[in-house]
Amino acid sequence: MSTKHFLYLIFKLLFVLSLFFCFSTANSTDNEDKNLMGLVSTCYSCHGTLGNAVGNMKSLNGYKPEKFVSKFNWFLKKPYNGGVMHTIAKGFTEKEIKVMANFFATQK
Repeated sequence: MSTKHFLYLIFKLLFVLSLFFCFSTANSTDNEDKNLMGLVSTCYSCHGTLGNAVGNMKSLNGYKPEKFVSKFNWFLKKPYNGGVMHTIAKGFTEKEIKVMANFFATQK
């Protein structure tokens, strides 16, 4: 198996897992803390646990909420920018995006 094919399979796996977390928390009636952790855990595979990225990926911890929401909306409007983020962004409501923005803003 070539490296390119292997990375493609890993990417697909992470994408499917992200969608699973996205859809499994979207209609949840559990408490808000559980919903919050379900929402933000979608970001962990690329942006690191609690938004602390490793390597070249952008960290989300300490991100200003306005910038987070603005960037999410940019991904929604520009499907060819941001790679997989366009597809991931479509899985969240405006309210969920704001909740995630406020969460990552408080992380250090």
